Amino acid sequence: MIFKSNWYQYVRVIWKRYKDEGERAILGERRGKGRGRAFLTEDEEEAFLKPFFDQAKKGGILMVKPLKRAYEKKAGREVHFTAMYKILARHDWRKIVPRPVHPKADKEVQEKFKAFFPI
Repeated sequence: MIFKSNWYQYVRVIWKRYKDEGERAILGERRGKGRGRAFLTEDEEEAFLKPFFDQAKKGGILMVKPLKRAYEKKAGREVHFTAMYKILARHDWRKIVPRPVHPKADKEVQEKFKAFFPI
């Protein structure tokens, strides 16, 4: 008895595509760029984000809520907050925050520990 599972059927699909289309079926890039649900093109997104990035580079804080409202106005439809974070990530923007310090941290105790730590 031959075990037929989903992978077996998929192999047959690949064989058929190779038979019909040749090497292009296996080696050719068949996928899109993943922007099927984007409301703005990459250039439009970059132009839209430029004023926000300029403000942030001058020391301002880039807040997602006003960015989301402006994007919704430009796109003409409502979007989720995660869409904003994906757009920012797509344009190489990342969140930079100061390193957290424990509120009960005692500098003197830390320095004393460092001085007498066995190596």
